[in-house]
Order: sequence, then structure tokens, then C-alpha cells
Amino acid sequence: MSKKEKRSLRKTILIIIVLLLFIIFAVATYAWLSVQRDVEITGLNVKIEVSEKLEISLNGDEWTDKIEITDMNQLLGTAGTGHQARAGDNNNYIPNTLIPVSTTGTISNGFFDMVIGDYDGKKLENIRLCNEGNLTQEYNRDHPYLVFDLYLKDTTQNPASIDQIYLDAGSSVFAEIDDVGLAESSRVGFIAYNTNTAELTASGGSVRALTGGSNDIAAIWEPNYLRHTQHVVESDSRVTSTSQEIPAYGLRTSAVGAIIENVEETGSGYFGSVTTNKIPQDSSTHETTQQATLTCTDGSTTFGIRSNRITKVRTYLWLEGQDPDCVNLASTGKVINANFKFIKDIVNAP
Repeated sequence: MSKKEKRSLRKTILIIIVLLLFIIFAVATYAWLSVQRDVEITGLNVKIEVSEKLEISLNGDEWTDKIEITDMNQLLGTAGTGHQARAGDNNNYIPNTLIPVSTTGTISNGFFDMVIGDYDGKKLENIRLCNEGNLTQEYNRDHPYLVFDLYLKDTTQNPASIDQIYLDAGSSVFAEIDDVGLAESSRVGFIAYNTNTAELTASGGSVRALTGGSNDIAAIWEPNYLRHTQHVVESDSRVTSTSQEIPAYGLRTSAVGAIIENVEETGSGYFGSVTTNKIPQDSSTHETTQQATLTCTDGSTTFGIRSNRITKVRTYLWLEGQDPDCVNLASTGKVINANFKFIKDIVNAP
């Protein structure tokens, strides 16, 4: 082989290597769906059920043991049929699309501190706070996550007690198309406004006030913590198995205004560990296989509501941008289906 041929061969090999590296970097999008219109998520179906000694409502007036939300307009009080929010309430924010956000689970004025940014596949910038307190447009359909008020009525006749709330077996979050990362990167959150409760004999309207208080508690459920797509295993150095538990590190509000070059980082002041509830589930159905208490985001208490009271519970569903499965492939899932089953301990309840 002549020198000219050798140089040509080396040049060809270098070009191939560069192309391979380009392909690797192109598919190894570690998190935060790239901000393109065609990778946003549409479609939400939510079912909420409660057990004995509990009732639920979307408006604080009409009570039932099961709510199926198949039309998001139910949460705006504008749907024609089915259990729905009280017309005129403006506490619910229903997205046209779900766009990744992140949180460590801290609460400010009754809201989760949610952080959003613009991700170009290399860095996260234009990072800003996006909780409901920053919104001015009523029924904002450009809101990046689902959030609505749910009312829980605890009919146990003991006004002095706090009853633990459990997530019962059969609860789930799954996508219309499975194993693409959409359900795997989803999170569910609950904030119980324990300072905004009302006696069962009082009007439900007394608990509609949105204002939170110093005694509010919150819990986050990570429904598919032992599920990852094969794509993520092949492209993310943190994930070595489709059934590996990955610690959750959310973005703190200190990240607002920053530019983050490495969304995998965990050690700087921009990131914080998150106390999430990780409940065993069936690998094929996504359903939880056992009743589980909900640990609060502060890690020191369990999630509960006052007996003989109506308690407003702020309910969230979002895509966690820091989850390794929150990649472009997840956009093919399109529709998220969620099923929350609440139960409480009634062993000694009158």
C-alpha cells in the first residue's frame, strides 16, 4: 500500500470515528426532552378512588368514592358530564402539553417549587421558577404540568386525630405506548393543606381558599422507579439495567438564572436529593402490588389528614426533567394514564 493510500485510509477511518461519535452524542440525550414542539406530550387520563371512611370531590360540594377524569375540562368546571370542578374556580392548571420540570419537593405559599429550563441537548439555560404562584392567566393551558385541587372527606368521628393516608395496591402510572420513558419519568405529588380544613357540617366552600400554611405537608410518588428503557441503558452511563434504582436529584430554586452544562451533576448547590415514595409494582401492569404509607418530602413525617374534616389536597402530575428516562424517545408515549387509590387505617375508627 502506497503512502498516499495509507493517508487516505487514515482519513477515512477518522471520518468514520467522528461520525460515530456524532451519532453517540446525538442519541445520548440524558434528560430534559429537547425543546421541540414534536416531542411534547399530549393526553392525560386520571382515575382517583378512595376506600371506606373516605370520600372525594373536585369541588368540595359533591362527594363520591371514584372520579374518572377523561376530559381535562372537568377540572375547569366546563365539561358537560361527570364529576367536575365547581364552575368559576381558577385553582386548576391543565396543560395542552406536558413539558419537563424539576423540583426537590419544597413548598412555597402552598405550591411546589417547580423549576423549568430550555434544554438544547448540551446545556440547560433560561432556568426559571414556574409554580402556580407565578401565573396570571386563568386556566393557563400553556402550564407545563397538571395540577388541580382534590378534596378528601375523612368521615371518621374523631376530630382530634390525624389519619394516615396510604396509596393502595393497584395504583399506577402508565403510557399509551409502553417502554419509551414517558411513564418512567413521571412523578405524582400531593400537598395536604392541613391549615385549610373544615368540619363536615360546614360548607365545602370554606376549604377552597388556595392559601397554604406553615403546617402543610407534601408527598411525592415515583411510580416507575425500577423501570428504564433499553435505549437509556445503552445511552446513559448512570443506568446499567432496565430495573435499576437511580437516586433522584431535583433542581433547587438556586438554579434559577443559572446555565447548567451537566444535568447529571448532583454535587453543586443547584441540585438536591428528593424524598420520593418508591412502592413495589408489577413489572408488566405498572400497578403497585401492596398498600404503602406515604412519606413526606421532609422525610420526617407521614402523609395524613384530619379526621371528621374536609381537607384540600393539591394534586400534581409532571415529567421530572432530571429523570434519566426523560429523553426524546418518551414523546412517542403521547398519553399518560394515572390511577390513584387512597386508603386509610380504620382499625379503631368508630
